[in-house]
Amino acid sequence: LGAGDVIEIGVREGVSTLALLLGLKETNGQLWSVDVIPCPVAVERVKAYGLEPWWHFREEPSEAFWPWAVAQGMRPALILIDGDHTYEAARADLASALALCPSAGWIVLHDALAYPAEVGRAVSEALQTGAAVGVTLPYGHGLTVLRRSV
Repeated sequence: LGAGDVIEIGVREGVSTLALLLGLKETNGQLWSVDVIPCPVAVERVKAYGLEPWWHFREEPSEAFWPWAVAQGMRPALILIDGDHTYEAARADLASALALCPSAGWIVLHDALAYPAEVGRAVSEALQTGAAVGVTLPYGHGLTVLRRSV
């Protein structure tokens, strides 16, 4: 995997998938997307834009993906987490992302101020324990941008 590769947890209809892939096409990076459902709308959108060469979709729970990513030696430049919005799942995804992401990499979590703030609770915990540094932008459902503490 190259230094510009990205992991996306949660695909749904592929809105963020397309945005990420359009950028990765320019840098020849790869996107590894994970969702528990097949996401047929996202698959069709990726095909319609001809972005399949840069996309790897894995239909599985994120808790199954993370050990695989570690075994592959992934060191992504960016991890986008927008999957299961329960506190337990968000906390587990964030902990896995912090362990996998290099210190120069970025972790972005969507919906930090929604559902009802379960993702935000996981983020607050990571910030309070010193595992990460970052900020939550208070727009819409909240977007948190983090880096692993070194």
